[in-house]
Amino acid sequence: MPTPTPLSFQPPAPLPAAKRPLAPSPPAPPAVDGPAADRFVRRGPAAPPARPAIADRPLTHSRYPTLAGVATTPGVPPTSGASATPVVAPTPARPPAVAVPASPAAPVAPAAPVAAAARPGLVQRLKDGWKQAWAPSWAGVPNWVHHLWESSGRASGKFHAWARQSAPGRVAINALGTVMAGIWAVVDKLAGLRGMKVPAFAPAGPLERPLPTFPGPATWLGTRGNQIVDPAGKPIRLRGVNLSGLEYDKAADPLSPARLDQLKAMGANVIRVPLNQDWALADPAYVKRLDAQVERAAARGMYVLFDMHWIDGHQAAAPTAETATMWRQLANRYSQQPSVLYDLQNEPGMIGWEANAQWAEALIKEIRQVHPRSLVMVEGTNKGQRIAGALDRPVAAANVVYQVHAYGPRQHGPGVGPAQWDRLFGKTAEKLPVFVGEFGGLDDELGALSDLIKYLDTKGIGWAAWHLGAGDVFAADGSLAPLGKVVAEGLKR
Repeated sequence: MPTPTPLSFQPPAPLPAAKRPLAPSPPAPPAVDGPAADRFVRRGPAAPPARPAIADRPLTHSRYPTLAGVATTPGVPPTSGASATPVVAPTPARPPAVAVPASPAAPVAPAAPVAAAARPGLVQRLKDGWKQAWAPSWAGVPNWVHHLWESSGRASGKFHAWARQSAPGRVAINALGTVMAGIWAVVDKLAGLRGMKVPAFAPAGPLERPLPTFPGPATWLGTRGNQIVDPAGKPIRLRGVNLSGLEYDKAADPLSPARLDQLKAMGANVIRVPLNQDWALADPAYVKRLDAQVERAAARGMYVLFDMHWIDGHQAAAPTAETATMWRQLANRYSQQPSVLYDLQNEPGMIGWEANAQWAEALIKEIRQVHPRSLVMVEGTNKGQRIAGALDRPVAAANVVYQVHAYGPRQHGPGVGPAQWDRLFGKTAEKLPVFVGEFGGLDDELGALSDLIKYLDTKGIGWAAWHLGAGDVFAADGSLAPLGKVVAEGLKR
């Protein structure tokens, strides 16, 4: 591969001075260290009755847990003392400064209200409902089908012990996984033919002051060609793990400094952190926990990839209009943190690539209004598996990485291997930046997962294993679990 041509970098232009003092920065987050954090002991209430704990580990993988944000309105980025860190070119044009009233008591003028239309009659409502069946949001049929898929995974987990001890059991459960994958693919294709419209987002209001830059060696990241690069144009390969917990347990501990040091020593440089949208919008204490994770990772030169994962108490099949508000607030809060990256939506389903790209562009626009330097990841359709559509129709934004999820044979069928990986994301990675945001499986799938890491090595693709909880990367006693040994071996290369 020829030596990359160095990029030209320019510091971001300073924003005009604010017309009134900004609100003081929030107090430093409380320490969350200690044995409980290091052993991943989760505190707080158990899962709601709608998501009961299961006795057996689900065969799809352990993404369905056995346990059961800062609501502000948009503001102004800092006007002085802002970081002059170079920006990876090309970067989108800086948006115009947000107007701030002269008086602190005067609120930002909201958008002019739209006059309420008269309620249409029944026949008209039926016609409109038929025409807009897929348009209002992704939260109806997509989530219903998603729950069906998730329930099948929990049910198949009850056969776990039998499947591990008998060949007929493994055949039966692999067949079940293949059938469910086929059903999902058909439903996804039919929904994709219709497409879904992006709803109108709430008008932006004033934002809190961004957090000051946490000290640490992490640099801003951007993209060039099919690579993620630093400001000097040097390719950066992100490799690490997922930290599941904060999406379903409000009181879950951030990674302790000791665990982060262990991961850093293993060679990891990224932690993917699934989020709960409702808590990120309404619970200041929850957001302080996110701050603690960012500060600890930044101090070690590691990156935090925030992933919008749960909405309304379950794993979301798609974003909502409120997702734009969440990303606008978090992107503003962390706009001075080079160590924070953004994963727009976990495993989109029930939609075609064109609609997925339109959603991504709308959300990226909201982020870039307050954080022009952000690196954003867009996941594939069909539960994060398909990104090939980006070759013909890439997302119209700079510094975008395309993310896929790649699990073992029980999740993705008996055809798991280089031919499948080439089709799903390998060919795309030859022209566009690609990242495998999740991979994992049970002990009898570890051979395929080891082969996957070797395949990613040949393509120069980064990855994050699922996940740090007991039984996956780490065992309950803190030692490496079987999957963790595969991950550790991959990080050495």
